[in-house]
Amino acid sequence: MNFQNKNLIEQEPATVMQQCFDGNLLQIFSHELKHKDTARKGRRNSDELKKFALTLHYYSPQAYEYAKSIFTLPDVSSLRSWLGNVNCNPGFLTDVLDICLQLGEKDYSLIIDSMSIKKSTSYENGQYTGFCDYGGFVAEDSETIATEALVFLLVPLKGPCRQFPIGYFLVDKVNSRVQSELIKTALILTGEKNLQVRTITCDGAASNQSCFKLLGCEGEAVPAFAHPVLDYKVYVTLDICHMLKLARNALADLGKFFDKDNNEIRWEYIKKNFQICKMKLACNLATS
Repeated sequence: MNFQNKNLIEQEPATVMQQCFDGNLLQIFSHELKHKDTARKGRRNSDELKKFALTLHYYSPQAYEYAKSIFTLPDVSSLRSWLGNVNCNPGFLTDVLDICLQLGEKDYSLIIDSMSIKKSTSYENGQYTGFCDYGGFVAEDSETIATEALVFLLVPLKGPCRQFPIGYFLVDKVNSRVQSELIKTALILTGEKNLQVRTITCDGAASNQSCFKLLGCEGEAVPAFAHPVLDYKVYVTLDICHMLKLARNALADLGKFFDKDNNEIRWEYIKKNFQICKMKLACNLATS
C-alpha cells in the first residue's frame, strides 16, 4: 500500500487503521495499538477479538500459538475460561446453536443416541444431582435416578465432518411420547435459527420406531414427517450397522427366516460356514 499517495503519513495511527482496514484485521491492529505497552492483566478484549481468537484456536492451536507470538492475543487459559461460561446443564444448549449459525452451514443431520451412565447421586451446589433431568420441565420420573444420557448432535451435511452437541437429557429409559416432544423441540429451536435439519439418524430400537410413528412416519413408504415450523419433510434414517446387528441377533434366536420367495435362511448354515472357514485357516497355517 502506498501511504504517500493516500496522504496517510501525517495522520494518527488509529485514523490510518480506520481507513485502511476493517473486520478482524481492524480489531487485531486496534487491540495491538491500544495494549502494546499494557500488562497482560490490564488488557480488555472486545467481543469480536474473542470470537476471532476462539475460532482460530478451534481450527488450529498451532496457528494460534504462532499468531500469539506476533500479536498480543489472549492466553489459551483465557480461551478455556470463556468457553467455561457456556451453560452446560441438561437441556438444549442454545449457545451451541449460535455457534452453528455463525459457521454458515444451513443443512444438518440430527443424530440421537442414548449412552449408559453410572447410576448414582451426589450433593452439589446445595442440591442433589443424578436424578432424571429434562432441563426445561418436570417429567413423571424426575425423582428416579438416571441411568442414561440422551444426546442430540448436529452434523453438517456439507463441509467438514463435525459434531455439535445441541442438547442432552438425563433419563431412565425415556418413553416414546417424551422423546417425540424433545425431537419436536429440537426441530423448532433449529428452525428458529434457520438451521435446516434434513434427516434424523438413530438406532432401530423399538422405542425410537414408536417415537417416529408419533411424529407422523406411520404408513409411508419412505419414513418422513413434516417439519413443525419449516415447509419441508424430515427423513428418518435408522443406523444400518445397528439394524444389521438386530437382524443377526433375531436370526440367531429364531433359527431361521423366510424371504419373499419362501426360501429358508438358517442360522445353522452360517455356523457351518464359519466352521469350514476356521478349518481352512488352520490347514493353511499348518502347511505354511
